Amino acid sequence: MQRSFSLFQPSYHGLPKMKYIFLFDMDGTLCDSEEIYAKAMQNTLEQVIGTRIAFDVAISYTLGHCVNDVIANVFSIYNIDLAKKDEFYHLIDNNFHQLRAKHLDKFLITPTVELFKHLLTKGYPVGVVSGSSRHDIATVLNLMGIKSSVLIVGNEDYQHGKPSPEPYLTAAKRLHLSQEEIKHNVIVIEDSPVGVSAALAAGMHVIGLQGSLAKSLHEAGATAVLDKKDIGAEGKNEAKINLINWLSEYLSISTNGKNMRFN
Repeated sequence: MQRSFSLFQPSYHGLPKMKYIFLFDMDGTLCDSEEIYAKAMQNTLEQVIGTRIAFDVAISYTLGHCVNDVIANVFSIYNIDLAKKDEFYHLIDNNFHQLRAKHLDKFLITPTVELFKHLLTKGYPVGVVSGSSRHDIATVLNLMGIKSSVLIVGNEDYQHGKPSPEPYLTAAKRLHLSQEEIKHNVIVIEDSPVGVSAALAAGMHVIGLQGSLAKSLHEAGATAVLDKKDIGAEGKNEAKINLINWLSEYLSISTNGKNMRFN
């Protein structure tokens, strides 16, 4: 049964000086869906236009962008009849879920999932801001075993997807944050240059999680960048500790002269 998730809504307006909010991207950050989605795009375009595009081309269309923007772009590039839009949505959704089912054991990205859970247990407000739908976000949170209420911002909640700042500003609005709080209290975890650009445009600090598909996070302006390969550990606890220690050591955000600590 699908668990419903309520928005995290603080009971106060204005955060304490040392209270940080963590906003996570989902695809490629909490779950390894970027490659799966690109392969689903390959399969879907082959079904619709009869030609199989290269994987590198498919990932260039999908990486970091919300699904509505991706499909609008693909329809424009390949001059696909707009009357086929509903069919295309249905096909790519089916292709994605079939591919995900084959790789479910490796779908979640352990270090960032463990960090997400750790921050929740420490009482930090945590949210997900994604180009995927709210339903898909809730599905991933279920797979993660998250039972707490978290902020969810999906592609139904804004008009302009990343790299527009609108998704992250939507999250800030729902949390009743001032411009000063956005600047000093919000930390975004992203894996794509598009997502980094969106968070920076919203005035937030960004930790880039660099993998094989995202090579330009430094150039995009991330506050700090961590290569996912460097935190791969055999055990979940070790991976969590490695990532938290990395954040504590390298993330240089301070308030009132105090460095942020996680443990």
